[in-house]
Amino acid sequence: ADRRRFKVDAVADFLWLRLLDVPRALAARTYEVPGELVLEVTDPFPTLRRTCYLLRAESGAEPATGPEPHTVAECTLTTRAPDLTLTMDMLGAVYLGGVSFATLAAAGKLRELTPGAVKLADRMFSSLPAPYCVVEF
Repeated sequence: ADRRRFKVDAVADFLWLRLLDVPRALAARTYEVPGELVLEVTDPFPTLRRTCYLLRAESGAEPATGPEPHTVAECTLTTRAPDLTLTMDMLGAVYLGGVSFATLAAAGKLRELTPGAVKLADRMFSSLPAPYCVVEF
């Protein structure tokens, strides 16, 4: 096939992620660097609510697999003031590491309430290689 004749007719989202148990999901994933963030997540389903989560990621004692360092995370409900505020669907977007907090902030999809929180969140949630979905859902 001649790759120069390739034409994109449409682009659509095929994978949507909704975290049903935010503390468990955020505690279960790995983080690139240690850090602490308070995330205020707005969820309109089934009724509008705002919940603040304290996410702490610390360096692990030994590598989980291979020579790369890993993090141990915990996530709990908190009454502390949030560093970032975002909606549940945007949390799903950043969870896998395929979109950055900076991109969402630039698009007006999240708010940084503590200076430097977006940069820290991007460093913590970065994922290499980036996630890739080859199957249409």
